[in-house]
Amino acid sequence: MVPEYVVSIDGVFRLWLLKHFRPKEWEGARELILKGVWHVAGPLWEATDCLVPSPESLIRHVALGQRFLEQELGLDPRCCLLPDCFGFPASMPTILAHCGVRSFLTQKLIRGSHLRAAVGVPFPVGWWQGPDGSKVLAVLEPGDYGDRLVGPVQQRADVLARLRTQAQAGGNGVVMLVGVGDTGGASDLETLQHLRASIESGEAPVVCHQGAEPTFDELALQPDLPTWRDELLLNLHGSGCYTSKVGMKRWNAVGQRLAKTAEAVALAATQAELMPWPERELEAAWQRLLWHQFHDDLTGTSTLGAYEYSWHDEAVASSLLAGVISSRMQALAAQMDLRPVPGRPSGTAFVVFNPVAQRRVDIVELVLPGDAERGEELCAWDGVGEALPCQRVVRDDGRIGMLVRVEAPALGIKTVWVGAGEAAGPRSPVVAEAHALVGERLQLRVDAAGDVVSIHDRDLGELLRAPAGFEVFAHRSRKFPAWEIHAKTLSARPRSRFEGRASIRVVEPGPLRATLEIVRRTRGAVLRHTVSVQAGSGVVRNRLDANWRRRASLLKATFPLTPEPERAIFDGGIGVVERGPNTPSLWEVPAQGWVAAEVGGIGVAIAAEDRYGWDQPHRGHLRLTLVHTPAPGLGRRFRHQGRLDFGEWRTGWSLWGYSGSWQGAGVPAVADGEAGPLMAFRVGSNGGGPLGREVSWLSLPHEVGLMALGREPRHGRPFVRVLERTGSARTVELRGSLAESTLNPIDGCDRPLEEAAVGEQGLKLPAFGCVAMAMGEASVQAGPHGTVWDLPVTRRSDTMEVDDDELDCQGVRFRVIRDGSSPLVLEGSLEWALEEAGVVHVLAVGGSGGGELVIETHDGGATTMRVPDGTAWLAHPGEPGGLWSREVPPQVERTPIAAQLFRRAPDGSREP
Repeated sequence: MVPEYVVSIDGVFRLWLLKHFRPKEWEGARELILKGVWHVAGPLWEATDCLVPSPESLIRHVALGQRFLEQELGLDPRCCLLPDCFGFPASMPTILAHCGVRSFLTQKLIRGSHLRAAVGVPFPVGWWQGPDGSKVLAVLEPGDYGDRLVGPVQQRADVLARLRTQAQAGGNGVVMLVGVGDTGGASDLETLQHLRASIESGEAPVVCHQGAEPTFDELALQPDLPTWRDELLLNLHGSGCYTSKVGMKRWNAVGQRLAKTAEAVALAATQAELMPWPERELEAAWQRLLWHQFHDDLTGTSTLGAYEYSWHDEAVASSLLAGVISSRMQALAAQMDLRPVPGRPSGTAFVVFNPVAQRRVDIVELVLPGDAERGEELCAWDGVGEALPCQRVVRDDGRIGMLVRVEAPALGIKTVWVGAGEAAGPRSPVVAEAHALVGERLQLRVDAAGDVVSIHDRDLGELLRAPAGFEVFAHRSRKFPAWEIHAKTLSARPRSRFEGRASIRVVEPGPLRATLEIVRRTRGAVLRHTVSVQAGSGVVRNRLDANWRRRASLLKATFPLTPEPERAIFDGGIGVVERGPNTPSLWEVPAQGWVAAEVGGIGVAIAAEDRYGWDQPHRGHLRLTLVHTPAPGLGRRFRHQGRLDFGEWRTGWSLWGYSGSWQGAGVPAVADGEAGPLMAFRVGSNGGGPLGREVSWLSLPHEVGLMALGREPRHGRPFVRVLERTGSARTVELRGSLAESTLNPIDGCDRPLEEAAVGEQGLKLPAFGCVAMAMGEASVQAGPHGTVWDLPVTRRSDTMEVDDDELDCQGVRFRVIRDGSSPLVLEGSLEWALEEAGVVHVLAVGGSGGGELVIETHDGGATTMRVPDGTAWLAHPGEPGGLWSREVPPQVERTPIAAQLFRRAPDGSREP
């Protein structure tokens, strides 16, 4: 009927699914795309949420999707179609422009006559400018993407109104979406007939029909388009998405941190020619992590059944990334100088890893071997024998730990020992009292109800003007429960402030770290709140373990701060946003990592681990949403959301004061450290390695943040992506063993750039700009390292398949042999020797039932290993229970995995 009819599609992940699981359908789709019938409207891996994922995740969405489209279809789209997302950060143009994307479209700001945008729609078509000055063409009022045509376009009043608005703003063209919305399928015959008639009528306005990208490119030629320089948030719809499904928020936050760390340590091991670059593991992990940032997944608005897949894939991604970190860290540690320190006894050696790119002093917890004596006095020292302040602790699992204060190199590792001897204490100890934590720098006091009534900083004075605690609000959301937090909910008086007497006890007395545990109970909720202060530190660290079963309720952590500025500062990931107190059009708002309030040279900052929704009822009074369980409307559609986030969960936040401005005080760098604690790995001794006692791979000033350090897949070169995070252009010199003098600018998709971002003094960074650099030449791939053993695998699976020729499980590589008798036969060999001699490493394929596998070792002995069910969930969110069903708690399988294999379904098709 309309041979020139073009369908614009988004979400590259769906094409990836077709290729791997429906090859016949993939060939059909591929043909339609190459003929131009299907127009791929942008390279995004998934139709992602844009406010909870980190800016680096959004960059990877573009990069991963673009790489697939280029390899499989020869395409390089430069537009971004995100019709159905719940708001967009001010940094979105900067992120897109960094990836070479030129244009952007959403239809979410307004739907019909219902305005959802918090500040209105700036224009139908114009320029959207990011905090670094980058611009993309933005189509912000294209109509409903589920719109049908019931007559000629020339007679549509809404289209004519948009044309008038656009003419007043500058420009003479607008976009109209025609389609079926988020339900899938094709437009009906009547719509296609009216579309053809509108194109051929010759009447004004002229109607053109084509794919998204050529449409946007034509609109960008208009000379006087307006410009918008701010965020594009929704007021109500989506305000609950910053918090809904707290388990998914935590999985995502952990996964993003693991991915960043895994790439950095893998590059260090690859550049040292210790281990090969784990391309398969990293790509598989990123694919799963990004898939579940989908705007109805990570946001907490999917069905219960969908989260079975989400938790499983998040666990797969985390397991793969943790395996990369563990194996590469062991390889790097073996190259450190682990000889006993002269003048010190032989002790247990550890390698301490700092994941942030600034040198820092912080506490790390070292877990001692199981045979450590409980009564033995222990001390800690560094590679030159200098005593380190330490404190003995007993962990929740009963093992002995040591808290040790370490000065850690920027993005690097350092050797530390623990052994017999008199422990050194800090110069300024901190002490826990019955209702207080008292140190030289900070004094924190708690009242009988468990509220923190005072945080007094020696240099800054009192940081709180009223008690900081928890508030519970009555919470009803009839239409879209998980999506929305209503303004009237937050403007009402709290239903409860946990005002009853709390149970308070000292769990860590000091002198290096002092901690109080505060347990509070109310109807349907138990909150176990631990508050910690370190000796000499100005940071108050908080952890909350909750058992939440309270219906129709919303829980906030409340911080009435001493500074009362007109506008608080919210981290945007790239750049910051300044916002005043709640208004009728904007109340619950997002922040990526931290918020701050400052006035008169005094400020207070708060960094949250994995919660993103804040509000500000009054100046300087900030409240963080911890969980919201709305009372849904009548009917079955969203009834399950009435038990949203029932069960046990954990989160945390840190609070500290500072003088001057947030830029000068390095608030983003402090927040980075709070999100990336020091990590410790127990290692064995050696005869001395080339890396010495301490090594830093990359060092940056606190004004500059590290977004990524790894290897770009296009040419196999090391690359670094950095961010200017204070709002002032600067030139920075990269330092560290991985910093190369040869720097070549690239974009977010690893394409070379012509503009010179490197000067004689170093790397040029625009204010709030992110810059990526390829460093040096392609990495050398390491071959087998250490003793090679033949390790026959004793199990075979006739139901599992894998595409890879090799698998890697924490440094042990297995070669896949396809002999024709079975879809998969595995033969393993050890290509890198771990610390313990004589350990046998086996890759076992979990069958339909899992269970235990007995393996004969080369010395005639035997060992038993547990093999998880290969067809079961690696993690499961559990079920909240209901009137006719029992509650099922969440479950996580912690067995390391080498790969997530494919299964054959009874009809012969593949299943993940």
